[in-house]
Amino acid sequence: MKTLRQSMVVAAVLMTWLSAKTIVIEEDQLKKYSEVVTRNGDTLKLKLRNGKSLLLKNSDSNNPQSAIKYVYGDFYSKLDLSFVKVFEHENAESNLLIDHKAGGRYQIIGRPQISPDGKRIVTSNFDIYSDFSPNGIQIWKADRDKLSLEWSLEPGQTELWGPTDVIWVTSKKIQLNKTFHPSAKRNEKVPAILSLEQNGWLVREAEVGR
Repeated sequence: MKTLRQSMVVAAVLMTWLSAKTIVIEEDQLKKYSEVVTRNGDTLKLKLRNGKSLLLKNSDSNNPQSAIKYVYGDFYSKLDLSFVKVFEHENAESNLLIDHKAGGRYQIIGRPQISPDGKRIVTSNFDIYSDFSPNGIQIWKADRDKLSLEWSLEPGQTELWGPTDVIWVTSKKIQLNKTFHPSAKRNEKVPAILSLEQNGWLVREAEVGR
C-alpha cells in the first residue's frame, strides 16, 4: 500500500505530465470551438444556448491529494455536446459530456462516438489491468432535451475482457473487439457485434467468415 507521501508524489508527477501533454491539444480545440468554449486561467467557460454559462474550475493544483484538472476535448455540433476530460489524483480520470442546450452534465465511460443517424452515442473504455478507470461500454440515447443511458455493460473480473476498436457500422450495429487478459487463455482479440435487436442491445461474438 502506498504511503501518503508516495501517493502525493505520484499525483504531483501525474498532474505535471498531464499539463505538458494536454495543453497543446486543448489550445487547438479552444481555438477551433471558440464560439462555444473559452478558458480563463483555471476555469473553462462553456456557453449554453439559453444565454447562461457553465463553469468548470480546476481545484487545488498545489495539493495533489485533491487536485482536479478539466481539459476540453471536443465539440459535437450534431448534438450540441462538449466532451471534457477530468483528471484527478492517483491516476484517476473520468469523462463528461456537457449539453449546450440545457446545461446537463453526463458522466460517461470514455470518448463518445455519435451514430450515423445522430440518435445515439456509444462510449467505451478498456481497462482490464488496473482500477484507475472503468472497463466497459455504454450506449446513450439522445432525446430532445437530454441524454439517457439506454444500455451498458461492464464485464466482470471473471470474464477477463474489455472492449476495444469500437466503431459504428450502422445506426443499429456496432463493431468491436473483445480483448482478453492473457490469463483468460483465449485469443487476445475476438471480433464481436453489438446490435439493437427486438428485445434491446445484444453483444455476440462474430462468426468466422461472415
